Amino acid sequence: PSIGHAATIFGVSCFLGYFVKHQEDDSWKKWTVLGALAGLMMLTRWQEGFFVTVPLFFWMRSFLRGKEIRLMLIAKGMVFVGMLLVVFSPQLIAFTLMYGSPFTLPPESRAIMDFAHPLLWTFTFSFHHSLFGSTPIVALALFGIPALWRRNRALCTALMLTLFVFIYVNASLQELGGNAFGARRMIDHFLVFTVFLAGFLDQVKGSRWFTPVMVLIGLLVTYNIAYMIEYDLNIIHRVRPVTPVDVFSGIPKIAGKLTSVLG
Repeated sequence: PSIGHAATIFGVSCFLGYFVKHQEDDSWKKWTVLGALAGLMMLTRWQEGFFVTVPLFFWMRSFLRGKEIRLMLIAKGMVFVGMLLVVFSPQLIAFTLMYGSPFTLPPESRAIMDFAHPLLWTFTFSFHHSLFGSTPIVALALFGIPALWRRNRALCTALMLTLFVFIYVNASLQELGGNAFGARRMIDHFLVFTVFLAGFLDQVKGSRWFTPVMVLIGLLVTYNIAYMIEYDLNIIHRVRPVTPVDVFSGIPKIAGKLTSVLG
């Protein structure tokens, strides 16, 4: 599974990296390459298609502002979609063979999706393997959003819109992830969270808050390392909610567990 996640992060990084570098470019080449990268990204996980929200936001902005002939923008958008479908076509063929249609959710996903009643609190803040509950450094990273907003409001708006879409869709799964963590479902956003965290560190750099923030980051990293080790060694429960008290109280048990496993 970890190798699959690496491919996902690679695909998202290629797509967003190319887009950010060419975000104000509306050339044919940009939309052609971006469409191909979007298809490649979606081959790692079809859900990554929601990242198309980012260039779609900029496309809509150009369309509404009338930066160029709108028919030309529509044509470039069609080129983008066409390249995406060409590169993504192997997965569409597989979906057709497995589910009878290229554009359908797997039956197991349809059975647990409820977009009308998303479990937003459970997915984001609860101790039941939620995004911030299992990986609290992500919550700290969000404090860097103002820094990105000051540098590039359009890009910040597009990334925030995409983040909301991903959280809403994941929260619409009417089950608590079993052995999975909320952060695992959002593994594709770790590049974005890293940029947010860098923005936050840039804000506090040189201030009296820098040292306390670095200490806090050290504690949060230690927390997650302990969390994952205890998870693998079955020190903390894999399905039920896990609190910080559970994790920190389990740290002394790690050495004993490792000794029994290796011994």
